[in-house]
Amino acid sequence: MRVIAGTCRGIRLQAPEGVATRPTADRVREAVMSALGGFFDGGDVLDICAGSGAVGIELLSRGIARAVFVDPSPDAVGVIVANLKRCKMTDKAQVMPFNADKALARLAQEPRRFDFAYVDPPWEEGLIDPIVAAVADADIVRDDGEIIVEAPRSRESTWNVPDGWTITWQRAYGRCEVTRLVKASTDESDDGA
Repeated sequence: MRVIAGTCRGIRLQAPEGVATRPTADRVREAVMSALGGFFDGGDVLDICAGSGAVGIELLSRGIARAVFVDPSPDAVGVIVANLKRCKMTDKAQVMPFNADKALARLAQEPRRFDFAYVDPPWEEGLIDPIVAAVADADIVRDDGEIIVEAPRSRESTWNVPDGWTITWQRAYGRCEVTRLVKASTDESDDGA
């Protein structure tokens, strides 16, 4: 696993040992980055259930200004910190060693809002739906921001689009499916009036 593009291009990243973490594949990260525009001029990203931190680090490498990494696993937190040091990005990052609920409760108290929230929890634990709903409820994503969800591609895996959000893009890559959500428009100016 490596950083694909940007200032840290080619740097190899560690992944937590064992099967508890499923790092986002290079081709999935590349597809997501392309869909988001490829490179960025600032902004903030929230990487929930960050695992190795590869998604947030890729965004930092491509110009995102700040990243918050959330993961309750001590092994994952150690790997995220090591990967940030390897990429010389510790000054652009905050690592929260908490579960998603606790981290979102803390972040909701801050004035900062995120351009992107990337949600990729362990698939087998049934956390996708509650975490996506909690991100939407916490109101921590800017009005023009997005929630990006990485979920398993199977009929058994279902999660709900939160009220007030809509799907703008969805693609399948092998075993996973990536979905981009934006806040539904509340603009009533084009109702013919």
